Amino acid sequence: FSTHGSHLDSSSSSVSFHALGILYFPSLGGYESSREMLYWTRKNGRPCPIILWDASLSPASNDTHSSVKLTWGTYQQLLKQKCWQNGRVPKPESGCTEIHHHEWSKMALFDFLLQIYNRLDSNCCGFRPRKEDACVQNGLRPKCDDQGSAALAHIIQRKHDPRHLVFIDNKGFFDRSEDNLNFKLLEGIK
Repeated sequence: FSTHGSHLDSSSSSVSFHALGILYFPSLGGYESSREMLYWTRKNGRPCPIILWDASLSPASNDTHSSVKLTWGTYQQLLKQKCWQNGRVPKPESGCTEIHHHEWSKMALFDFLLQIYNRLDSNCCGFRPRKEDACVQNGLRPKCDDQGSAALAHIIQRKHDPRHLVFIDNKGFFDRSEDNLNFKLLEGIK
């Protein structure tokens, strides 16, 4: 969630909060914790969603706010492996994380419906960003040549339940035209 204070920021945060409930993601923990994410604080001198201070969450890195470090390329490989699907234990050499395959599908669908790009497409390679989008302001847009090495952000798990994801920073973008939707968010999901 963003705390920039504009009406659009607060309405998109509110819609994201309710979408988590409507889409029924109780195991993700995001629904009950979304209100806490309205506030940002500083951790080690860097802005950080206050939810990351929740002791039940796995430790997150400072650069990606993720408890699991993944690149787009690694994420696509995990999707092909279908880790933990139908109760199958993945082979050690598969590279699977503890996160269940269907969790990635839920996250991708949620992010697509709300056009949240900061988790899976922080460089804004799947759509035409505006000058106010974070990827443009942070100079990330030109980095679309090597999308496989782009780091995923905000991939968070609970310590006691590492197979499920917790959604943070769920600011949706509802003003994208139909011809500019970010379909990259659904790539690899089956």
